[in-house]
Amino acid sequence: TFGEKLLIESHEQDATGRITSRNYMPGVKMTLKDTSVQSALERWFETGLNVNLRRCVEPELMPVSAPEAPPQQTGSSQSYPIPCRIEQSTGTFIIPDKEVEPGALNKDLLAKIGLPGGKHFTTTEKDFFDGTMTRFWRWDNLRTFQATSASGKGAVGVNPQNVAETCEKLFKGHPRAETYKKILLEMFDSFEAQKLCGGFSGSVVIRVQPFESNGRKGEPCIVKLDAGDAIEEEFKCSANVFEAL
Repeated sequence: TFGEKLLIESHEQDATGRITSRNYMPGVKMTLKDTSVQSALERWFETGLNVNLRRCVEPELMPVSAPEAPPQQTGSSQSYPIPCRIEQSTGTFIIPDKEVEPGALNKDLLAKIGLPGGKHFTTTEKDFFDGTMTRFWRWDNLRTFQATSASGKGAVGVNPQNVAETCEKLFKGHPRAETYKKILLEMFDSFEAQKLCGGFSGSVVIRVQPFESNGRKGEPCIVKLDAGDAIEEEFKCSANVFEAL
């Protein structure tokens, strides 16, 4: 956590472009190389978010057994054909406010994970097949998360929109499908969308209805996706027109 913000993994995208909704707090799996829970935690703090957080993180509650915690399915865990028992522990770790104050040594490092503003960010890692797995992260309001968990909805119930299905319908067969999916997931956490125009040649214009972490509708908007040089040129032309008006 950071102040009143809680880190949540919203989605993951595998090497084929397939998107899976997550909506879970960060988790680390112990491997045969880990000699203890502490060594697994240290490994994750060093590399789990593509930045070394060991100097920034302080323990508030060390991990304790959580037998009633919901199982967190991922593409890798679903690949095992034999059912197995998963033992989970939960703990709380904080990033103190002082770490992002002006002049702080770790301020630039923490900016890479969206702090202090709480911006969305992504990380990448190698999967079991040596492909690239992209994870999408957001900073949720801690009180909102606690309230939805206490109501019985849980983290998954907060965002009922099927983002993976929406992206598949929007970009199915498009040559830039994987890139466009990634851009949308970096812009919005939970959303519904409808294609307004566009085709296989390049640009796509869609109407997006985003949803906040508590399930409320956000402000709808129009998003245009195209090659970088085309978007840059259109932005410059729009800026020129705006100045003239």
